[in-house]
Amino acid sequence: MPVEEEDLRWIPSGHEKRPYLVVKVGEDGFWGYPMSTSHKKYPFDKKMFCKNLYGSNGVVKDSYILFFPSVYIPEDHVLYFDSKLPKQWEHAIDRRILCQKHQHFYQQYFTFHSNPGFEVGDLVKNKTGQLCFFYKKLSGGKNEVFLMCHKRTTDLSIMISFRKHHFWIDPSDPKFYEENEIFLFSIMQKNEVNEIIGSIQKVIKKITKSLLIKEINEENIIPEKISFLYEPGTVFEDINSKETYIYFFSYKEFHYFLPDSWYENDRFSLYESKLLFNSPVASVSDYEMKTMLARLKSVHGKYYLALKKVEKEYWEKYSFSSLQKEKGMEERSPASLKPKINMKIVHESFGEGVIQKIDGDHVLVLFGNDTKTLNWKFLVDHHKFYIL
Repeated sequence: MPVEEEDLRWIPSGHEKRPYLVVKVGEDGFWGYPMSTSHKKYPFDKKMFCKNLYGSNGVVKDSYILFFPSVYIPEDHVLYFDSKLPKQWEHAIDRRILCQKHQHFYQQYFTFHSNPGFEVGDLVKNKTGQLCFFYKKLSGGKNEVFLMCHKRTTDLSIMISFRKHHFWIDPSDPKFYEENEIFLFSIMQKNEVNEIIGSIQKVIKKITKSLLIKEINEENIIPEKISFLYEPGTVFEDINSKETYIYFFSYKEFHYFLPDSWYENDRFSLYESKLLFNSPVASVSDYEMKTMLARLKSVHGKYYLALKKVEKEYWEKYSFSSLQKEKGMEERSPASLKPKINMKIVHESFGEGVIQKIDGDHVLVLFGNDTKTLNWKFLVDHHKFYIL
């Protein structure tokens, strides 16, 4: 036991000796976690079942690893080596230890590895301390989660029980976080996770079906009546959530945006809001606008004619190439735009520059004191510059 000799007399009979899981070895001992057959009072994420360990009396017992703060066992307190856990256990053990580490920040916990990642059904916390249900990992490093609220927010909300408390998640309102924006807080039992995932999938199926019916039945937006309170492609930031939204048009009392997180995760659907965000922070490029309009038109029958109007207005009045025409810059067909040494150009991101070197499709351009190698064909095809 990791206690002083004089304190051993206070330990109940039969508990003076117990197995420990070693996670870190020092010069004169090790750090580890105790094991016990008395486990029922500990929550699911604070223990892990381990079969067939020899007790101090030689009897084979099933035991549990208890993930308390790491304890140090001096070498002279070790009686004997019992066995070694299979290496594939380390991942699951690390996840349990991290849960305790994130619940008890000021106590010491050691793990085998640094980052075991997330799994479907994990309970995680974001940087504000909000508890979330981890749903899935997306491409590009994003993770989809559902916020866990103390009150039901919509008729689609699903109840989750955690530590004798009830929470609600809304599958119609996912949130997206980078891996470093959330941390593992707790692990639920597999049967509970499977039940919740089944409920989420039913709600998502219901949402998808209702959206399809709504789009078929709703009257299309009249393109002649849409307006532009800002340039299409203006990026707004919600000052509370810090999420960004790309503005497309306004119609009657509504404004239509594409949430930037949806665009990044290849989800193309317009967000309808009566509120107009008051913090424009940027504008998308012509290439991004072209991509978004093409995808949105292909999936949204209701908005198709309105988006056609947006597309026409954008290329005529707001695009980078329309700015070139407005300022009387030289206009040429893509085929005739060939690079020349000392040609002066204005790039949409880097500003004014001078071509220094030409190597096939690549050009070396000097922007102020900085040089960049650019693909000329890409610049031409996507209207990324104009010629001075």
